[in-house]
Amino acid sequence: MKKVFLLVFLCSFLVAGLSGYAVAKEEKAPKVGPVKLNPHPASLEGKTVLLRWNGKFNGDKYLTRVGELITQQVKNVKIVKLWEVEKSTAAISKDLQASEQVAAAVVKIKPDIVIAAQADSGSCTSWLVVDQLNIEKKGIPTVTVVTNAFNETMSSLIKDNGVSEMSLVVTEHPIAGHNLDGIKKKVDKDFPTILKAATQWQPGK
Repeated sequence: MKKVFLLVFLCSFLVAGLSGYAVAKEEKAPKVGPVKLNPHPASLEGKTVLLRWNGKFNGDKYLTRVGELITQQVKNVKIVKLWEVEKSTAAISKDLQASEQVAAAVVKIKPDIVIAAQADSGSCTSWLVVDQLNIEKKGIPTVTVVTNAFNETMSSLIKDNGVSEMSLVVTEHPIAGHNLDGIKKKVDKDFPTILKAATQWQPGK
Protein backbone atom coordinates (compact mmCIF):
# COMPACT_ATOMS: atom_id res chain seq x y z
CA MET A 1 0.00 0.00 0.00
CA LYS A 2 2.83 2.36 0.90
CA LYS A 3 4.53 1.60 -2.42
CA VAL A 4 1.35 2.39 -4.34
CA PHE A 5 0.89 5.66 -2.44
CA LEU A 6 4.50 6.62 -3.10
CA LEU A 7 4.15 5.81 -6.80
CA VAL A 8 0.99 7.93 -7.09
CA PHE A 9 2.70 10.79 -5.26
CA LEU A 10 5.75 10.69 -7.52
CA CYS A 11 3.63 10.56 -10.66
CA SER A 12 1.57 13.52 -9.46
CA PHE A 13 4.76 15.47 -8.68
CA LEU A 14 6.19 14.71 -12.11
CA VAL A 15 3.01 15.73 -13.92
CA ALA A 16 2.82 18.95 -11.93
CA GLY A 17 6.45 19.72 -12.72
CA LEU A 18 5.98 19.08 -16.42
CA SER A 19 2.80 21.15 -16.46
CA GLY A 20 4.60 24.01 -14.78
CA TYR A 21 7.42 23.74 -17.30
CA ALA A 22 4.97 23.86 -20.19
CA VAL A 23 3.25 26.95 -18.81
CA ALA A 24 6.58 28.67 -18.25
CA LYS A 25 7.62 27.80 -21.77
CA GLU A 26 4.48 29.38 -23.21
CA GLU A 27 4.89 32.67 -21.33
CA LYS A 28 6.05 35.43 -23.65
CA ALA A 29 8.08 38.39 -22.46
CA PRO A 30 7.57 41.71 -24.29
CA LYS A 31 9.97 42.87 -26.98
CA VAL A 32 12.08 45.82 -25.86
CA GLY A 33 14.43 46.08 -28.84
CA PRO A 34 16.04 47.01 -31.02
CA VAL A 35 18.72 48.10 -28.57
CA LYS A 36 22.19 49.47 -29.28
CA LEU A 37 24.57 47.33 -27.24
CA ASN A 38 27.45 48.88 -25.32
CA PRO A 39 31.18 48.26 -25.77
CA HIS A 40 32.85 46.12 -23.13
CA PRO A 41 35.87 47.25 -21.12
CA ALA A 42 39.21 45.93 -22.34
CA SER A 43 40.07 44.96 -18.75
CA LEU A 44 38.20 44.59 -15.46
CA GLU A 45 41.07 46.15 -13.52
CA GLY A 46 39.78 49.13 -11.53
CA LYS A 47 36.21 48.37 -12.61
CA THR A 48 32.98 47.61 -10.77
CA VAL A 49 31.48 44.26 -11.77
CA LEU A 50 27.85 43.75 -10.82
CA LEU A 51 26.61 40.18 -10.42
CA ARG A 52 22.87 39.79 -10.96
CA TRP A 53 21.04 36.62 -9.92
CA ASN A 54 17.48 36.07 -11.18
CA GLY A 55 16.54 33.65 -8.39
CA LYS A 56 17.11 30.41 -10.30
CA PHE A 57 18.50 27.56 -8.21
CA ASN A 58 22.30 27.66 -7.73
CA GLY A 59 22.66 30.86 -9.73
CA ASP A 60 23.80 32.77 -6.65
CA LYS A 61 26.44 30.13 -5.94
CA TYR A 62 27.57 30.21 -9.57
CA LEU A 63 27.95 33.99 -9.54
CA THR A 64 29.60 34.02 -6.13
CA ARG A 65 32.32 31.74 -7.50
CA VAL A 66 32.64 34.00 -10.56
CA GLY A 67 33.21 36.94 -8.21
CA GLU A 68 35.82 35.00 -6.24
CA LEU A 69 37.80 34.15 -9.37
CA ILE A 70 37.63 37.70 -10.73
CA THR A 71 38.91 39.03 -7.40
CA GLN A 72 41.75 36.49 -7.42
CA GLN A 73 42.86 37.27 -10.97
CA VAL A 74 42.10 40.96 -11.45
CA LYS A 75 43.67 43.82 -9.52
CA ASN A 76 41.65 46.60 -7.90
CA VAL A 77 38.26 45.23 -8.98
CA LYS A 78 35.04 45.79 -7.06
CA ILE A 79 32.46 42.98 -7.00
CA VAL A 80 28.84 43.80 -6.11
CA LYS A 81 26.16 41.15 -5.64
CA LEU A 82 22.92 42.85 -6.58
CA TRP A 83 20.76 40.31 -4.72
CA GLU A 84 22.45 41.34 -1.47
CA VAL A 85 22.01 45.06 -2.13
CA GLU A 86 18.47 44.84 -3.50
CA LYS A 87 16.82 41.55 -2.54
CA SER A 88 13.79 42.10 -4.76
CA THR A 89 15.96 41.65 -7.86
CA ALA A 90 16.59 37.97 -7.03
CA ALA A 91 13.56 36.84 -9.02
CA ILE A 92 12.43 36.28 -12.57
CA SER A 93 10.83 39.45 -13.85
CA LYS A 94 7.12 38.75 -14.41
CA ASP A 95 6.29 41.96 -16.26
CA LEU A 96 7.97 44.92 -17.93
CA GLN A 97 7.69 47.08 -14.82
CA ALA A 98 9.61 44.53 -12.75
CA SER A 99 12.29 44.30 -15.44
CA GLU A 100 12.68 48.06 -15.53
CA GLN A 101 12.97 48.10 -11.74
CA VAL A 102 15.86 45.66 -12.00
CA ALA A 103 17.55 47.98 -14.50
CA ALA A 104 16.96 50.95 -12.20
CA ALA A 105 18.54 49.07 -9.28
CA VAL A 106 21.55 48.29 -11.46
CA VAL A 107 22.00 51.92 -12.48
CA LYS A 108 22.20 53.00 -8.84
CA ILE A 109 25.36 50.90 -8.41
CA LYS A 110 27.00 52.48 -11.48
CA PRO A 111 28.76 49.28 -12.59
CA ASP A 112 31.07 49.00 -15.56
CA ILE A 113 29.57 45.65 -16.55
CA VAL A 114 26.82 43.26 -15.42
CA ILE A 115 27.16 39.47 -15.37
CA ALA A 116 23.79 37.74 -14.95
CA ALA A 117 22.68 34.16 -14.32
CA GLN A 118 20.89 32.16 -15.37
CA ALA A 119 18.86 31.18 -18.41
CA ASP A 120 18.02 27.49 -18.02
CA SER A 121 14.26 27.24 -18.68
CA GLY A 122 11.66 28.86 -20.92
CA SER A 123 10.32 31.70 -18.79
CA CYS A 124 13.59 32.74 -17.16
CA THR A 125 15.34 32.78 -20.54
CA SER A 126 12.71 35.08 -22.06
CA TRP A 127 12.78 37.51 -19.16
CA LEU A 128 16.55 37.49 -18.75
CA VAL A 129 16.86 38.70 -22.33
CA VAL A 130 14.46 41.54 -21.52
CA ASP A 131 16.28 42.37 -18.28
CA GLN A 132 19.69 42.47 -19.94
CA LEU A 133 18.47 44.58 -22.84
CA ASN A 134 16.86 47.03 -20.43
CA ILE A 135 20.22 47.30 -18.66
CA GLU A 136 21.97 47.82 -22.01
CA LYS A 137 19.53 50.68 -22.65
CA LYS A 138 21.00 52.38 -19.59
CA GLY A 139 24.45 52.35 -21.18
CA ILE A 140 25.81 49.35 -19.26
CA PRO A 141 27.29 46.32 -21.05
CA THR A 142 26.15 42.85 -20.04
CA VAL A 143 27.18 39.20 -20.03
CA THR A 144 24.53 36.50 -19.73
CA VAL A 145 24.98 32.93 -18.55
CA VAL A 146 22.80 30.43 -20.43
CA THR A 147 22.84 26.63 -20.41
CA ASN A 148 23.42 24.79 -23.67
CA ALA A 149 19.86 23.40 -23.53
CA PHE A 150 18.48 26.93 -23.96
CA ASN A 151 21.17 28.61 -26.05
CA GLU A 152 19.17 28.34 -29.28
CA THR A 153 16.07 29.67 -27.52
CA MET A 154 17.98 32.64 -26.19
CA SER A 155 19.58 33.40 -29.55
CA SER A 156 16.13 33.37 -31.17
CA LEU A 157 14.72 35.70 -28.51
CA ILE A 158 17.64 38.08 -28.98
CA LYS A 159 17.01 38.25 -32.72
CA ASP A 160 13.28 38.76 -32.08
CA ASN A 161 14.27 41.95 -30.28
CA GLY A 162 16.11 43.25 -33.33
CA VAL A 163 19.57 42.50 -31.88
CA SER A 164 21.96 40.31 -33.86
CA GLU A 165 23.72 38.86 -30.81
CA MET A 166 24.58 39.44 -27.15
CA SER A 167 27.57 38.49 -25.04
CA LEU A 168 26.70 34.99 -23.82
CA VAL A 169 28.45 32.38 -21.74
CA VAL A 170 27.09 28.95 -22.66
CA THR A 171 27.52 26.43 -19.86
CA GLU A 172 26.55 22.78 -19.72
CA HIS A 173 22.97 22.13 -18.59
CA PRO A 174 21.98 22.09 -15.78
CA ILE A 175 23.23 24.60 -13.22
CA ALA A 176 20.70 23.32 -10.73
CA GLY A 177 21.28 19.82 -9.36
CA HIS A 178 24.90 20.38 -8.33
CA ASN A 179 26.29 20.66 -4.83
CA LEU A 180 28.62 23.56 -3.97
CA ASP A 181 31.70 21.63 -5.03
CA GLY A 182 30.08 20.80 -8.36
CA ILE A 183 29.19 24.45 -8.95
CA LYS A 184 32.75 25.54 -8.19
CA LYS A 185 34.11 23.01 -10.69
CA LYS A 186 31.61 24.19 -13.31
CA VAL A 187 32.54 27.84 -12.85
CA ASP A 188 36.26 27.08 -12.80
CA LYS A 189 35.81 25.42 -16.19
CA ASP A 190 33.66 28.27 -17.54
CA PHE A 191 35.75 31.12 -16.16
CA PRO A 192 38.08 31.70 -19.13
CA THR A 193 34.98 32.06 -21.32
CA ILE A 194 33.35 34.38 -18.78
CA LEU A 195 36.40 36.63 -18.64
CA LYS A 196 36.63 36.67 -22.43
CA ALA A 197 32.92 37.52 -22.73
CA ALA A 198 33.37 40.39 -20.28
CA THR A 199 36.49 41.96 -21.80
CA GLN A 200 36.92 40.81 -25.40
CA TRP A 201 33.37 40.63 -26.76
CA GLN A 202 32.26 43.75 -28.58
CA PRO A 203 28.98 44.70 -30.32
CA GLY A 204 28.93 43.73 -33.95
CA LYS A 205 31.76 41.23 -33.58
